[in-house]
Amino acid sequence: MKKFVCRSVGVALAGSLALGGFVAIAGDTAASAKSTPILVGGMDSLNNPTYAAPETQAGLNAAIKDVNSHGGINGHPLKLDFCNTNYEANLEYSCTLQLISNHVVALVAPSVLADQTGREYTAMAAAKVAEVGGQGLSLAELTSPISFPLSSGLPGWFYGAVASLVAKGDTKIAILQDTNPTSQLAAQLVVQAIKSAGLTPLQTVTADVTSDPTLSTAASKVVQGANGIVLTPGPVVMPKIVPAIQATGYKGAISTITALFQPAILKAVGSSANGVLLDSQIAFTTQKSNKGVSQFLSDMKRYAPGATIDNTSLVAWSAVMLYAKVTSAAKAVTRSHVLAAFTNLKNAVNIDTAAPYKVVGQTQPYPPFTRIFNPTVVYGSVKNGQIIASSGAFVNPFTTLKNAAKNG
Repeated sequence: MKKFVCRSVGVALAGSLALGGFVAIAGDTAASAKSTPILVGGMDSLNNPTYAAPETQAGLNAAIKDVNSHGGINGHPLKLDFCNTNYEANLEYSCTLQLISNHVVALVAPSVLADQTGREYTAMAAAKVAEVGGQGLSLAELTSPISFPLSSGLPGWFYGAVASLVAKGDTKIAILQDTNPTSQLAAQLVVQAIKSAGLTPLQTVTADVTSDPTLSTAASKVVQGANGIVLTPGPVVMPKIVPAIQATGYKGAISTITALFQPAILKAVGSSANGVLLDSQIAFTTQKSNKGVSQFLSDMKRYAPGATIDNTSLVAWSAVMLYAKVTSAAKAVTRSHVLAAFTNLKNAVNIDTAAPYKVVGQTQPYPPFTRIFNPTVVYGSVKNGQIIASSGAFVNPFTTLKNAAKNG
């Protein structure tokens, strides 16, 4: 089971292959992609018992092989230079420096999780290396001039969790966090989201499995007077708190984000998860009618058989597709050209798994963050162990909540 870490909400929500460092350079060269290869970088933790996401590498590789099978970037095949960060702050920094030194033209969906100092983004900016398709998980990522997050980042996720409740008429919204500082940061975003809808947060309750092992006490507190509850805790708490809330007789809605309901959590929560509302920055992997998701599933089956199919692998795949479409149109093959192509992106690019993406002219929905170019989420809920989309439409939760405040 993955620990609640930065991929979930910002921060905790191998010298050799096993301990960190570089692992593999991958990328098929199709017959129609015969020009000089373009090297892109990726990084994530592969095998740390606290947090590991090998599906990031699998998703990147599957997308790159798809792109190369269609001619690459104007005849240039993509290659992936991937670094195992082992979920260590110093390795995240050293991986960034090494990828820059290896002459990658961009970092695609890199995971900067353990290190929240922002030094990785400072190094990328100094080298004019764009970060493409990240999840918007830190202040540095959401403010760096070289960062182009795939979607709405942490603010969008948690504003979406509130918006899904407000849209169904819930006005008495309580928050349950745990003792993790990241969970509490997320809870603060939820408070701001509730206020942006013209509502007053009901109560914020902290769950602590040390003093309240079954979480029955926390559950009884959070449900008091509530018709909607937003959850921000990690995997140690989540499988316990959902059944505990239901055991109180609570009949209202429970809302949270997809990153906190990865497959392992869904399995651990079991049937108690049925009906839990979730929002995602990108399409759900169960949305097979979505052309992007359908292609992703096909690519994973063909190029990464046996790899985990989840939000993480789909994010990685989607980031490559965004990179490929933008750079192909701009004929960008160098660092400076790639950075310029994204910085000057005026015409929306559609990869289907995320809302249409552009940079120029986008109004930032959540100051002081300045790098939210795609302020949308998609809504769904849990049914029999799967996350099912409510409609498949991408929605701006910031606008939804502002409109709710205007309409009283």
